[in-house]
Amino acid sequence: MRFYVYELIDPRDGSSFYVGKGQRNRITAHEAEAASGRESRKCARIREIWADGFVVERRRVFETDDEVLAYEREVALIAQIGLDKLTNVSPGGGWLRLSSSPPAVFVWTIGLLSKRASIALRMARAAAQGKPVYALGYDWLPAIRVGLAKMEQDLGRDKLVSILAGAM
Repeated sequence: MRFYVYELIDPRDGSSFYVGKGQRNRITAHEAEAASGRESRKCARIREIWADGFVVERRRVFETDDEVLAYEREVALIAQIGLDKLTNVSPGGGWLRLSSSPPAVFVWTIGLLSKRASIALRMARAAAQGKPVYALGYDWLPAIRVGLAKMEQDLGRDKLVSILAGAM
């Protein structure tokens, strides 16, 4: 299966306003979301572009058969452009939450190919046991911050501190 990293570009000023990782027709799905009335900064920007009589430009910037590599490139491109300049809500990398019942098991993927299989196996085992699994980033601090914020929102600050203390 082919994966790609792409940018949505505002033709009014040539700036990228969204970076994503996708396959098949993902690159066009954002405009369908905007047309359906979905509320987000990304969809609002798309509707503004349309209202000004323009068409959103789409650019594939990287293609691969390796999904992890595609996620890594997505994160790198978001970091290069700057999350604050994009409508993305996260720094990319596809951090994953598989379940919602405590106690949490969380994993930082560290970008070493030899570790990826064991990380995926631990995540699958934890998910099969009904534990929430959080995979945070690929060594990018922003992804870890977003993941921890989501865990705090889901579990509460006291529970998160307790989990973190137990994992150290």
